[in-house]
Amino acid sequence: MSTLKNKYRYRTAAVLGGGPSLPSDLAKLPAGCLLIAVNYHAFYYCEPEYMVYNDTPETNPLQLKAVQEHRAVHVSPEPTSDVIFDVDVWTGFFSSNTAAWFALWLGCDPVIL
Repeated sequence: MSTLKNKYRYRTAAVLGGGPSLPSDLAKLPAGCLLIAVNYHAFYYCEPEYMVYNDTPETNPLQLKAVQEHRAVHVSPEPTSDVIFDVDVWTGFFSSNTAAWFALWLGCDPVIL
């Protein structure tokens, strides 16, 4: 995690949840926007660069499938993470909390939720 600090400074990022508006919201994002998926939902509509999740993938077959099959960088406190949490990370209660914190850690500005 420490090596990612400000990696995308001033680049726009979008934290993509699983709400029904996701397909139409994607069309409104600016070109070059860094896409950060919360769990697996966004993979139905786009290819996010990062996937953030707090839960153990084995507890949800769809999450496990996404972790196994998608090439996004996995960001999680779980052992399946591609990123080692070597700094204090605010995970909040939901994966979306961690994803928003992660976008800010990357230096993204603005961060679109």
